[in-house]
Amino acid sequence: MSALADESYSQLERAKVSIRIISLDGAPDGFASLITRNNNTQNKIDPRNFVALDPQQERIKAEFLVDGIDYEFRQGEIEHSSTNRLGLVEATIALACTDDDLALSVQSKREVGRLWEDIERAPYKKLFNGNRSSEFIWQRVIAFRRIDSEINSISTKTNGKKKNIAIHGNRLLAHLSYRDLVKTSLCEDLSDKSDSEIKETVNIIFTTLLEDVNENYQDNYVASLFKNLSKCREMSSRVLAKLADKN
Repeated sequence: MSALADESYSQLERAKVSIRIISLDGAPDGFASLITRNNNTQNKIDPRNFVALDPQQERIKAEFLVDGIDYEFRQGEIEHSSTNRLGLVEATIALACTDDDLALSVQSKREVGRLWEDIERAPYKKLFNGNRSSEFIWQRVIAFRRIDSEINSISTKTNGKKKNIAIHGNRLLAHLSYRDLVKTSLCEDLSDKSDSEIKETVNIIFTTLLEDVNENYQDNYVASLFKNLSKCREMSSRVLAKLADKN
């Protein structure tokens, strides 16, 4: 062995590595996640990184696999939407837009990552918890896809302000459309609703929302308008009232 190698081994023998061991014995639920979060504040950590710490996500993924569906929730996994694949982003947006709470759909438009900011409390815990099965999530995703497809169709067939409202107001449109459709549906996935029924509902709500924006927010920047919770609540209230009057 060369003198250089001898010297390297000699230095290696003197090397010291510091480690810290934290016992979780008797620790409250969520303590491990709290440690991970607080020990990574010096680095830029995407909230999605903490989703991987949630055992509920592993359970949901395992349930999906039983049905032959791939569910990607970890940071860095490539998300694809298909008849047998979905990802965390799509699942989150679908659950947010089909929830009774309008604030969730608005947040999904403003910054979807904020919905994962704290995996120990709402809004994350409302979207993903022990009572949310893969079947429930998949049903909501399927319903959202059907509605979102029609919204996208509107945006491709229009231009100008109409196009902007379809693009920037897509989450509010999805929320209002689902709440209206599910009232007369027997299924969370709207499988008893025909494509023509979904198309008609989405288009009626889009037209009503367009009228409301033109009447009340003529000078507002559309992209910001649909990220403003208070204004979205105002729009939602008026649109629902107009729909009730038409019925």
